[in-house]
Order: sequence, then C-alpha cells, then structure tokens
Amino acid sequence: TGQLTSRIRAQERDERRREQRAQALYRLIRSIATAATMDEVLSNAVTQIHEILGATTAFLMGQSQFGLTSKAHPASTFHPDEKERGVATWVYRNRRNAGRFTDTLPSAQAFHLPLVTSEQVMGVMAVQPKADETFTLDQRDLLESFARQIAIVLEKEKLRHDAETASVLSKSDQLHRALFNSISHELRTPLS
Repeated sequence: TGQLTSRIRAQERDERRREQRAQALYRLIRSIATAATMDEVLSNAVTQIHEILGATTAFLMGQSQFGLTSKAHPASTFHPDEKERGVATWVYRNRRNAGRFTDTLPSAQAFHLPLVTSEQVMGVMAVQPKADETFTLDQRDLLESFARQIAIVLEKEKLRHDAETASVLSKSDQLHRALFNSISHELRTPLS
C-alpha cells in the first residue's frame, strides 16, 4: 500500500509539472502570436519569461552571415558584457546551448539558447536567473521550448516582412516600366 501511494503521489507531481509547463507555453505562445512586430514579439517574450521564471533575458539578433548584433535588443532586461556576447556568438555559430548550467562555457552568467528554425539561426536568447538561483532541468527544457517557439514566430515575421518588401519592389518596378514606356512613347510620336 505504501509503494502504491508513493507511486500515485509521484505521478501526481509529474502531472502537475506537465500542466504548469503546458500553461507556461500556452501563455507565451498566446502573447507572442498576437504581436504585430518583431519588437512586440521579443518584448512579450521577455515579460513572460520574467513572470514565469523571475529571470532577466537578452535577445541578440543575427545579421545573416555576419554574426550577431553588437548590442542586445532594446526589449532586453539583461545586458550582456563582452564575455557574454562571446558565449552568444559561440551559440549562434554552433546552434547549441552554452553558458551557465551546461558543460560548454559554464562560467557565463546566463544560460544561452539559439533561436533555431529549420533553415537558419535567428539569434540567441540569454536568460540570467535571479542571484544565487539555478534553473532546474524542467525549467531548462521549458526555456528550450520557449526558444523554439520564439524562433518560429520570428521566422514568420521575417517572411511576412520579406513578402511585403517584394510586393513594394514589384509595384515600384511596374511603375518604373509604365513611366519609361510613357516617356518613350512621347519621344517617338514627335519624331514620327
């Protein structure tokens, strides 16, 4: 009876943890899915991470093949120094977690996660826990899920922006051709 009771209590604890994780993911996804711009996405993500884990967060965004931006995104509440930016650069290039709580560059102040989509790395999320606190394995898994979801939303926002840019360029090209044809016609008529 004692073993059965302890097994049921362990299952109950596991169910509570899964429920808390699902609720946290739901709140994050709901808040970033309603955002209209990349800045809102990152601002909402910083707010959710602070509410759920009490941690400060920095987002260092990628600049295509040139690496990361030199400064954290303005929505960030954690401002990494040179050493932390070096860890973030390593994470960006290698597509792997590093920093605090990992075997790679563990002397860092923050836990660094790549914002990876199927095709590219959008940037790096650095999360610094409160002083003298650590992230549990469940919390690190939750942060990895957050990073994946944020990367997907950022990729969607980037694709939407690229589509708008392509549309504007197409319209500009059409206007250019119409203007050129009009001028060309006006010059040919008097010569005829």
